[in-house]
Amino acid sequence: MDWVYTELSESADGPWTLYYYWGDTDGSNNGNILPVHFPGGVETDNETIPAVELYNDSGILIPVGSTYRYVRFTAPVACGDAAQIDAIDILP
Repeated sequence: MDWVYTELSESADGPWTLYYYWGDTDGSNNGNILPVHFPGGVETDNETIPAVELYNDSGILIPVGSTYRYVRFTAPVACGDAAQIDAIDILP
């Protein structure tokens, strides 16, 4: 898991709402990732998470609760490498 911000917006120009941030030392916003992967709230860049622990064995479930048209992913400057996103699934 790379350090990454995930922001949502109804417009391409924003405003953007931060929904997910791996790398902020706040374990309360880590979707369905188990706390064993961020002991003491520390989210490590390039954390290995077994597929069996992910949603549908492949992803992170981030409950949004509203409709947004745009998704923006950003890698924090301090991480040193780009965040890698394989896919986005929209679930009902």
